[in-house]
Amino acid sequence: MRRLIFLIPMIMAGCSLPAIGAMYHINPQLSSLVLTWKMIGGGEYHARITGIRGDLSYDPREDDRNTLQSAIPVRQLDAHHWVLTRALRSRTFFDTASYPDAFFSSSRMVAVGEGHYRVLGSLQIKTVRKPLILNAQQNDVSLQRIRLSAQTLISRSAFGMGQYPAIVSDPIRVDIVLYADKIN
Repeated sequence: MRRLIFLIPMIMAGCSLPAIGAMYHINPQLSSLVLTWKMIGGGEYHARITGIRGDLSYDPREDDRNTLQSAIPVRQLDAHHWVLTRALRSRTFFDTASYPDAFFSSSRMVAVGEGHYRVLGSLQIKTVRKPLILNAQQNDVSLQRIRLSAQTLISRSAFGMGQYPAIVSDPIRVDIVLYADKIN
């Protein structure tokens, strides 16, 4: 009986721990990415990409095991104006007819304290793959869902999209919100 009394609090404490050593699927209905840039004259513009899919391996105790693999459906890019959306999807920029997805894969997620991470990985747009670091924050953790937000800057010219440098800023700010559901 004493062993059982000792084990019950330990079992209950273990049940309240958030998602230790778990695998997650990115929820494409809730996850999105926003690209923001400035144009000549100081106006700020943005485009949204929804439907991000992929997997996340998350263990808050061992950050060297945390990984993120995702497909970013650039074919779903919406710049909130049909002319701008069409231009960004064209061969001049993302060429979504030939390359409907961009890809991000991390090699490591390093905890830097208080729910903040540095996500080290690479981004592939069309046939160009470049290293990328995301500054991420774990905003919400439950037993079944995790929410991560991340920010970074990317050089559009590094990915072969350097057209109109006098009109469109380079780099582009990227803000990401991912919701990932635990695989049971």
